[in-house]
Amino acid sequence: MSQPIDAIDAKIIKDLLANARKNFVDIASECNLSTAAISDRFSQLRKAGVIVGSTIQVNHKMLGHGALCNVLVNVHHQEIDQVVDFIKKLPYMTSLIAPGPKNSVGLVAGFNDIRDVGKFKESIRRNKYVTDVKVEVWTDIKNMPERLKVSEQSTSTEENVELSVESQKTDYALDDMDRKIIDKLLADSMQPFGKIAKEIGTSINTVSRKYKKLNAHKVIKPTIQLNLTKIGYNAVVSFPITFASETEPNDVMKEILTLKDSVLLIKTSGEVDLFAYVMLRDLNQLLETQKQVSLIKGISRMDMKIFPVLVPWPALGEYISTF
Repeated sequence: MSQPIDAIDAKIIKDLLANARKNFVDIASECNLSTAAISDRFSQLRKAGVIVGSTIQVNHKMLGHGALCNVLVNVHHQEIDQVVDFIKKLPYMTSLIAPGPKNSVGLVAGFNDIRDVGKFKESIRRNKYVTDVKVEVWTDIKNMPERLKVSEQSTSTEENVELSVESQKTDYALDDMDRKIIDKLLADSMQPFGKIAKEIGTSINTVSRKYKKLNAHKVIKPTIQLNLTKIGYNAVVSFPITFASETEPNDVMKEILTLKDSVLLIKTSGEVDLFAYVMLRDLNQLLETQKQVSLIKGISRMDMKIFPVLVPWPALGEYISTF
């Protein structure tokens, strides 16, 4: 059953999705409540299984991963589990593996070298139960879990989302200590710096200083993880979209971002131009969202794919926004 979420709970969840390390003192001040009240609310959300962990979004390019891709693998229905096990054993970084529509498996794959994309595709094709493999290489991503509506009682308003390419500070060279801190934060972005410092053999000041630099240079972004089913979300719909000629892509994306629970946009260089993801509570929201997307000008072709929600969400180390 879904956990009742009021406006205060929604505020806590959305603030921590945007920044898992946001101080409870600041949240309390913004809610006109005591810090103890916010802490108690947070504890109740964890006890109810709504908040189930924390992690960080990561700039994978700065970690050396040259390319990330959406991959859709069509398989013989009875052999889906066998194909999933086969993919997991390949020497590549794969995540978010989940059953897709029409006897298929969807996943995200990461590569240190763009040339490995073709090798990965051919490796999967060699499995006798695989009938087709489609790969869409990501070019940019807008990943915004904090845009989740969370509760109809929420009084917060969505901020305008800037779609121009961000001026990322790529001059920051990661060292071994940075990578150790990132590994610790992937498992729990809310853990005290003192705990991290002790485990990796350095000082709290060093962890704090390096964390601030990693955050400022958009290498990482801390976020909490939710069990979406606990707050009424049961599915996610993906819209693979192809733009019409002479369309301004930003105009289409801005329209998509007006949709309730639109949390993720991925630009690709494959057969389609854009994947848009919207979290869903029920069939009515699906039908309304489909209608709204179909009315957006500048779209020449649109498909729709529905998946179960991922638990926990967001996943460990999802890609940080790049535009």
